[in-house]
Amino acid sequence: MKDTHWLTNAYVYFGMPYFLYDMWAMYSYHVRVNDHLYEKLDTFQRIKMFVYKNALMVAHHLLLPSILLPLVLIYREDKGDFFFGAFFMIEMVVPFISAREILLQLNMKHTRLYFYTSLSMIVMFFICRLAAFPYLYYKYAQYAGISFFDVPYVIPKKCNFSCLLILAPQVYWFILMIKGLHRAVYKIQQ
Repeated sequence: MKDTHWLTNAYVYFGMPYFLYDMWAMYSYHVRVNDHLYEKLDTFQRIKMFVYKNALMVAHHLLLPSILLPLVLIYREDKGDFFFGAFFMIEMVVPFISAREILLQLNMKHTRLYFYTSLSMIVMFFICRLAAFPYLYYKYAQYAGISFFDVPYVIPKKCNFSCLLILAPQVYWFILMIKGLHRAVYKIQQ
């Protein structure tokens, strides 16, 4: 639990610019796909419309780096690399999200491949973005020799708050994915 690794800081230095690039890529794609909505707007109006239509995603891509960068590089005092490493596993779902988007662009939304890619994305999302939190608490309980249920009362409040802050949008997106899966299964059954 107290081990440190140079990759923790290196990943943050790599990841922060990536968040900005990812937001730019989403903006560019959104404008290109919806060009009929944007063709008569100037740049400021396009950005404003994109932010309005994607407020949660934009907030995620702006707030997380602005919180994560100082947290990892300054305030953690070279502690908790195990926990940050587990949080970095959150990104393991991205290839599935990207593959699903590629299949959409290839007009393959109604194929089995798209369905199974979406299902894999949901499973990976659950494992990497939701189940990771109880796993971290479980590992800390083992390390500290305490009950799993005592962990929230033993660790610093800022850790619980940070986990909640990161977990909340993940739960929201997971619910959206489950609703989408439900609609897809319903269409297949008809």
